[in-house]
Amino acid sequence: YVDDRDLLVSSRRLRQMFIRDMYIVSYTVKDSSGNESTQQRTVNVVDTLPPVITLNGSAEVTVEAGAVYNDAGVSASDSFDDAPIVEVVNGVKTNELGQYIVSYTVKDSSGNESTLQRTVTVVDTLPPVITLNGSAEVTVEAGTVYNDAGVSASDSFDDAPIVEVVNGVKTNELGQYIVSVSYTHLTLPTTPYE
Repeated sequence: YVDDRDLLVSSRRLRQMFIRDMYIVSYTVKDSSGNESTQQRTVNVVDTLPPVITLNGSAEVTVEAGAVYNDAGVSASDSFDDAPIVEVVNGVKTNELGQYIVSYTVKDSSGNESTLQRTVTVVDTLPPVITLNGSAEVTVEAGTVYNDAGVSASDSFDDAPIVEVVNGVKTNELGQYIVSVSYTHLTLPTTPYE
């Protein structure tokens, strides 16, 4: 049994010394007779917690083919490192239909890391634009040759559209005829890319 009145903990002798990622805490206790004892405690300071990473925006994004894809990025924080490093692997190609993965890795100065992914699907949903060359209504003399003026066609994604013309005009028969023009573009199946 030790009477607290006989002990004096000298705060002047309580000290901390920083040694890399380790602290030594020394305790010295002196009684009223001048006897003293010393003990030490080793405290290791470690960083084992990974950074926190959060997607800005949605985890699944659809972008129109041919458009510019601007990734929303991520937000990152760490309990110890004020400036964790964010690495992004973004292989999205908006000139190729398909599904792409954007990967994010956040590392802190202690080597802890976290990862997230975003799925980006490139699609072609816009119809082609077709414009008649000449008038939408044409009169032709019976018995003559009808030369159709054709159309102009464009697509935001497809450079080689397919134009189909159905021309049933019979100039040897009086009547009203419709020349039908359709324009299609090639849409490839969606496949994953990384």
